[in-house]
Amino acid sequence: RTIQVNIVGEVNVPGTYRLSSFSGIFHALYKAGGISELGSLRNIKLVRNGKTIHAIDIYDFLMKGTMKDDTRLEEGDVILVPPYEALVNITGKVKRPMFYEMKKNESIKTLLEYAGGFSNQAYRNSLNVIRENGKEYQIYTVDNIDFSSFQLEDGDAVNVGTMLDRFANKVEIKGAVYR
Repeated sequence: RTIQVNIVGEVNVPGTYRLSSFSGIFHALYKAGGISELGSLRNIKLVRNGKTIHAIDIYDFLMKGTMKDDTRLEEGDVILVPPYEALVNITGKVKRPMFYEMKKNESIKTLLEYAGGFSNQAYRNSLNVIRENGKEYQIYTVDNIDFSSFQLEDGDAVNVGTMLDRFANKVEIKGAVYR
């Protein structure tokens, strides 16, 4: 048997869909063409009988592989995909440099986890954050002890630098020597 579900908000093809009665939220989002560039992956709402019964964070599936949020849909359910709250770009020496959606109160430490951590050539003691304040840009140098407390905002650009290209324990001998 099939059920009718409404998918609205920031999806590529919003509308009413007929799905199998065994369908979950992920299947419905796939049928709607996926989430648009403006859509949130972190706060998708399942509305049943006018009440939000579940908020889905797709990062749990993408980062941890857990499917606990893929709730089975029922006749008349509405899936609402709001716009993202904060999008942050991390570049430089991390394993997965790209844009990540951040929830309120998430820190640089969380962003680094999403980005797969530092690459082998990363300078791990501090990083730079460029932030727009509505008038001009501001730059912050954030030390590693503050990674878990520095709050990120929409539009922040985080850059992880490279370690110095030198040796800490190298001595070079030149002249009349064999080796």
